[in-house]
Amino acid sequence: MEPIKINVQVELNLSQDSKNFIAQLFAGRPVAAAPVAPAKPTAPVAPAAPAKPAAPAAPAAPVAPGITIEQVRKALADKVSSHREAIKEKLNSLGAPSVTKLDPSKYAEMYAFLTAL
Repeated sequence: MEPIKINVQVELNLSQDSKNFIAQLFAGRPVAAAPVAPAKPTAPVAPAAPAKPAAPAAPAAPVAPGITIEQVRKALADKVSSHREAIKEKLNSLGAPSVTKLDPSKYAEMYAFLTAL
């Protein structure tokens, strides 16, 4: 697998104050904080009605510690030539068209599947 190089160029439109602040940071001079105006008092807000309790969340699938996408990809590379269709079916059952799109919580399950092939 060949590495893919991506270059990104970002342009920002900064105010003169921001430019001066950054210049001072890189020049090693201490930067004085800009004066902050005191907050204006606001009118009291009536308390909101209590929210309905949320339904308990389904417990997340346990993630085996240390299983990374790199490990899944390595196991996939070892098995894909002889088990392509079974691997595609498993990815579809996990809701992903490819390992790259696989939910990280499913890495352990996919890794276990690949090592069992």
